[in-house]
Amino acid sequence: MPTASWQTQHVATHVYRFDRVSSTQDEARRLIEQGQANGALLVAAEQTHGRGRSTHTWHSPRGNLYLSFVLRPDLPPIAWSQVTMITALALQAAIVSTVQLLVQLKWPNDALVRNRKVAGILAEIVDAYLMVGVGVNVNADLSDALSQATTLRAEIGRPLDMAILLRRFVEQLDEYYGQLLQGERFTRAWSAQLVTLGRVVRVRMGAQVVEGVAEQVDDSGALLVREASGAITVCHAGEVTLVP
Repeated sequence: MPTASWQTQHVATHVYRFDRVSSTQDEARRLIEQGQANGALLVAAEQTHGRGRSTHTWHSPRGNLYLSFVLRPDLPPIAWSQVTMITALALQAAIVSTVQLLVQLKWPNDALVRNRKVAGILAEIVDAYLMVGVGVNVNADLSDALSQATTLRAEIGRPLDMAILLRRFVEQLDEYYGQLLQGERFTRAWSAQLVTLGRVVRVRMGAQVVEGVAEQVDDSGALLVREASGAITVCHAGEVTLVP
């Protein structure tokens, strides 16, 4: 059953809270199968099989923020990627307003503090629904294997009230989504926050590896990389490494 003391107009019309799940994306998929998904926000205290893009896992102990929201956007299919953009921008704004840290975004779906990953976003399409999962490293200790990551607690030196962060994120996201439905596009705002642009990058897309200067992103969220030959490669997804 949905439980919450607050809802928003679009992205949290009904809120589900869980103590322990395999992943909030799995629970979101179940809601889609039941026909109860549009506008759902799902929040879990712990995930046993949290996941990122491709086959990556997301370390999900208690003390961090794990959520998914489900929408059926009344938008052209090419504009659905804008939802991922506004998710990143809303998350950045929520963290900055809560803990006053410099948060930067890395293509395609990471949030960084001092060049270390503090949050990730996973967007998946199921039937005619868009499921967006968000994981934020807030208060939990990180394993030694996650040396390239950080937590908000580690950065500010004290535990953080996750309820405040969650509410600020959802309310900002809801505002952006309303603007998106009214025709506003966020490509320029998102690209302005990407540390990837203007840098030499190496993008791994399955067996293909592209290296060059990340010049810009288009409205679909794809990264345009100019290789040494001058050719432009359009990268719709992939693992990005910033080349020193």
